[in-house]
Amino acid sequence: MKSISFGLMSFSWTKFTILSLIIIAIIKVATLIFLGDVDFEADSYLHFLEAKIVLENIPNNLVVGLNVWSKPLYTFVHGFWLSFFTNPQLIHSQILNIIFSFLISLLTYKIGSELKLEKKYAYLAAILSSIGFLMFRSSITVLTEPVFTLIFISSLYLWLKDKYWLSGALIGLSVLGRIEALLFVAIWGLFYFFKKGDRNINPFKGGLKNYLYFILIISPTFIWNFIGFLYSGRPLYLFSNGYPTEAGVYGYGLPTNYIEGLLVQESITTVFVLIGFCIALASLQLNSRREIFWKFLKSNWGFISTIILIFTVIQTIIYMFGLFGTAGLMRYFVIIMPLLTLVAAKVVANLLEKTNTTPIAKTLVVLALCAAQLLTTFSILRAGGLYKGLENRPSISSQYRDIWSEPEISAFLKSENILYTNRPELLYYSGRDLNNGVFTLGFDSIPEGTLIVLELDWLKNLSGLTPQDFEERYAYQRVEITGDYDQLVVYRN
Repeated sequence: MKSISFGLMSFSWTKFTILSLIIIAIIKVATLIFLGDVDFEADSYLHFLEAKIVLENIPNNLVVGLNVWSKPLYTFVHGFWLSFFTNPQLIHSQILNIIFSFLISLLTYKIGSELKLEKKYAYLAAILSSIGFLMFRSSITVLTEPVFTLIFISSLYLWLKDKYWLSGALIGLSVLGRIEALLFVAIWGLFYFFKKGDRNINPFKGGLKNYLYFILIISPTFIWNFIGFLYSGRPLYLFSNGYPTEAGVYGYGLPTNYIEGLLVQESITTVFVLIGFCIALASLQLNSRREIFWKFLKSNWGFISTIILIFTVIQTIIYMFGLFGTAGLMRYFVIIMPLLTLVAAKVVANLLEKTNTTPIAKTLVVLALCAAQLLTTFSILRAGGLYKGLENRPSISSQYRDIWSEPEISAFLKSENILYTNRPELLYYSGRDLNNGVFTLGFDSIPEGTLIVLELDWLKNLSGLTPQDFEERYAYQRVEITGDYDQLVVYRN
């Protein structure tokens, strides 16, 4: 049923979902305004700085968005959006991510309907995906997860609509959003082969479409790698110009790290998913017939469950062995949060439908869960603090902003000389961009007339140098500043 009638009034869950998501989007914008011109982590600022200039000085700056860390899909989409603003700021990209999160949650509702969930439970999945802490935080950042998740969830929706080739094209494109999408490319290829494709591997005996589908889903990766090869001369550009190859750069994780993080930051969704998992295991024990298992695996719910399971297992293994520069951040799970909320909504539906409660009571339970999730998210956001390497509330030292008003530094910014910093936040708040400023961790061979603004903790901890050691090694002149800036040090070459 698309609507519920109360006397003369007709209630539409679809319209209510859209209205609710619009209100949530407004809440997110209001949160941005309240927090001010700030983001959650250093990566946000560097992604923004790259997107800001990628479509300037074409074709020279196009290479900025080519490498694996920059993620072409993100950099060029956000770069195009920012090109409409005369003086782009963080909030412009943050608003674009809020728009993406709105579309993600709307598609989550549509997917719930395709999965035969009652409208109120599809609504629950959509709202939990929008106001769950991980998606809420991601949507008010300038990070890459929202656009990647939108492409992924669009591909999933098309798959459920039996539009397998369009779905495959999008899942192939998603690799340009985050390289771990290669995992989804493999899942799409296998499920197409076993569920929809001709299982004959001989291309001359009916198996040709399998090969064509495989070419479709991997072609964006090969094209990206080929363009990188033309630019760098490295045949395996994507694997030689991306994340660190040394294991354990950011440490190693435990098997329970991500589950623990989900229980802390997405407790409502995760509890219901775990309940559903336990029920499923009990069902398999009671009825272990192989055909029932394979029937479920071939179903749409089986497809979604497989994605969740494989993604979680692979991410856990990668973090346990410290591979590919992973830092074990919970934001990696933004991509599958819509899927987890769909499973949670399905479990809630099954539990409620086994009771004798009225439809109104069931609706009230759904609304109560949504309200509880909103309160949970804002409680985490308000409390702040650092959890598993990420801030729960964005903040920035006032020194990063105030130092640029110092007379000598302010005068320098009016010149055409290059500014060097070791923090992208410093570069952003200076008003410079990557055309006339440099974010770097190496300070050899810096041109004369350059101003260098460094974070003192970085100088001590990463370089192992005191300011005096730095001056002696590089023969740079220390710039005396009048204010109290105990976190920063300034040099001139």
